[in-house]
Amino acid sequence: MVITLTGENEYLLKEKTDLYKNKYKDFEDIDILDFNFKDLEINLQNLSLFSESRCIILDQPSRNKDFKNNIENLLDAIPQNTVLIIIEKQLDKRSSYYKVLFKNSEFIEFKALKFEDLQQWISAYVKKNNGSISFPDCQLLIKLLGDNQYLIKNELDKLLTYDLNINKESIELLIDPIPSSTAFELIDASLYKNLNKAFKIYELQRSQKVEPQVILGMFIWQLHLIALIKTYKGNARDIYKELALNPYVIDKSLKLSKNLTINRLKELINYLKTADLESKTKYISLDEYLKNFLIELSYN
Repeated sequence: MVITLTGENEYLLKEKTDLYKNKYKDFEDIDILDFNFKDLEINLQNLSLFSESRCIILDQPSRNKDFKNNIENLLDAIPQNTVLIIIEKQLDKRSSYYKVLFKNSEFIEFKALKFEDLQQWISAYVKKNNGSISFPDCQLLIKLLGDNQYLIKNELDKLLTYDLNINKESIELLIDPIPSSTAFELIDASLYKNLNKAFKIYELQRSQKVEPQVILGMFIWQLHLIALIKTYKGNARDIYKELALNPYVIDKSLKLSKNLTINRLKELINYLKTADLESKTKYISLDEYLKNFLIELSYN
């Protein structure tokens, strides 16, 4: 039997992998780079000397080009009592490698949870660990951390250690926003003319040693994403699939895109490009450029 585990949701992917490891306690975790292709081929076809079945786990075997190019023949030769688990976090759905795995294995894809499902998961995880959290505070946590369950789980463990009753105060005290979340908040606050909030967020980032060049990159990335969404010609329901980004990121960008025209986006992107160039060639403070950018955003 061949099982393929894939997808951007590393938390669910690891959870499933651990379930298989518990089920097949004599599993072999093989590093594909430790073998030449011929030896790997022989190893995969060997039978277990100590038990009736054998479980082999290959983490990102596509790193070996010979494995990738010969995948169909390899799968055909796997003994019936061998369980081969292939872990590929990212797969190009246009590739023949993907098509062979999809057709010839038990194919399980772990996608990022939608916003509502993520709230339910956070609430259930906290309750399972004897804690409590309100839905507004679940939303705040997602707002700060995005939809990476692995990251959220680690931060929840930290919050639960501090206080089983998770609330806004403990979240704001202990959680550092991820950069993309900060970009959303800065642009959102400026677009809605809340410059005091925008400047506070900006100064907080600087106090945490986030360099202006990093913040500039966040702004450019965010505006380009909004531009992609604004110019998308397909069915609105297909945008999540086509852009291949986390649903949370797209949802936030969709909201911001409603307040910006394409021409306005071009102006803002050009402003940031000029800021980048002049800060490198004219010794002008990039900090000042970025603060002025927040002001510029508020005049939309």
